[in-house]
Amino acid sequence: MVNSHKPNKDKRMKKYLLLLLVISTFLGYSQDSFRKLTRNGERALKKGDFVTASIKGSQALLQKSNFKRSIALFENAIKVVYKSNQVKIDRIEAQAFPYKDFNSVGQIQQMIGLYKQLQQVRDAASIIGKVSFKTIKNPMDYGREYTLDIQNLEKRLGEYKVLAAEDFYVLGTNQFTVAKTKEQFLEASNNFKRIKDFVVGYKDALALEQESIGIYNQMSAEQLYNEGSDIYNSAGYKKDYQRAYYVFIQIEKFIPNFKNTNELIASCIDLGTYKVAFVPISKAERFAYELKQLYDQARGHARSLAFVEVVDINVDGVTNLEVLTRYLKSSSRTKGIDHLYKFTMDDFKVFFVNRRETVTQEKTKKIRKNKVETTISGSFTKVRVDSRALANAYLEVVDFNTSNTLALVNLSDNIVESSQYWIFNEGNIDAFVNWKHTVPLVTDEDRIIQKNTNNAAFRIQDIMKMRITEKQLELYN
Repeated sequence: MVNSHKPNKDKRMKKYLLLLLVISTFLGYSQDSFRKLTRNGERALKKGDFVTASIKGSQALLQKSNFKRSIALFENAIKVVYKSNQVKIDRIEAQAFPYKDFNSVGQIQQMIGLYKQLQQVRDAASIIGKVSFKTIKNPMDYGREYTLDIQNLEKRLGEYKVLAAEDFYVLGTNQFTVAKTKEQFLEASNNFKRIKDFVVGYKDALALEQESIGIYNQMSAEQLYNEGSDIYNSAGYKKDYQRAYYVFIQIEKFIPNFKNTNELIASCIDLGTYKVAFVPISKAERFAYELKQLYDQARGHARSLAFVEVVDINVDGVTNLEVLTRYLKSSSRTKGIDHLYKFTMDDFKVFFVNRRETVTQEKTKKIRKNKVETTISGSFTKVRVDSRALANAYLEVVDFNTSNTLALVNLSDNIVESSQYWIFNEGNIDAFVNWKHTVPLVTDEDRIIQKNTNNAAFRIQDIMKMRITEKQLELYN
């Protein structure tokens, strides 16, 4: 005996499983609480994002079907979401039909996206359980099924992509046929390249793209090679070889190892590099600590520069440049030096003295002088004197071969507060340093000037040993 109810049971079971799948997928979109979902939906509704508002409302109602704010959110969104998206779709459709150019492809994709949003809203509305809506009867009364619209548009999208690919193929072929300059070949290559955005493997577009870009690279490399060779062959100074180097290295991005560019690049580095030596600072030299700071800073930075090779020399105690140059020329290890750099500093000069007074309350102080203890009573004025000094630093640049001084630069020009920096200008002899070094004459030391009740100073008592002289203090008293 055949069971006539079995097909109906199977159909109901499939429908039930499909519903469970939709619900689990829908709930998987968010793990937020119904309150947070409602808040996010309300914010989306205010911004005019009715799709998000509808979906958030549906998700919230699945968690709590009688939450009034979620009900109001969903009702307000579902009433306008379909009409809002349909208006956008109609506006795009008027531009997309019939096919005009490759922009029509993007317009079809926008329409598909909008229809998919509406279908997502409808799927969300279909799984809401029993909800006591206030202003609507059934959420499924709004909108319709959009699956067929999506399928029809996806079919048309495929057709449009083929039309766009053909447009770019024809354009690229025409450009390639008449191209004479490297820019024209590059433009043809770019148009062939665009074809794969629509149809992969369309006709022989890939081969034409590679041929076009190959011609462009060949012409670009040839042009740069000729430009660099002209500079190299007429070079008379290191700067010229440096210029040729920066032209030759651009060829690498078009054709690696084009002709003999690698050899020319190596030659430009060799002929364009300045070999410089910094005269070491003798420990016995005045201001040795300050000069050593300059020496280390400048030499360290010079090592990081292109076309600068720092030659280390060890001649501690030799400070006379003429003697030093003669000594270095006799050494094969220092052969090829172009410039010597020597740092010097002149004497300190006071450039700032600040004097601040603070009156204290009535006090009694005991002062011992010459083994005699004296007690002083009264109010005191605490005087704080801050003095600073500036020493000018100089850089002397000497031509190693001729021993002539090429430049004597005052490194203290254009001082920037609290800054020390070295500018080498890629090895050129107009190198300079901006540097400031300050040394305190008095570092927060105090003097106490005792005053009587009439506030007339009658004696200065030294409380701390100080380097500032009485005469200097009088100048600023």
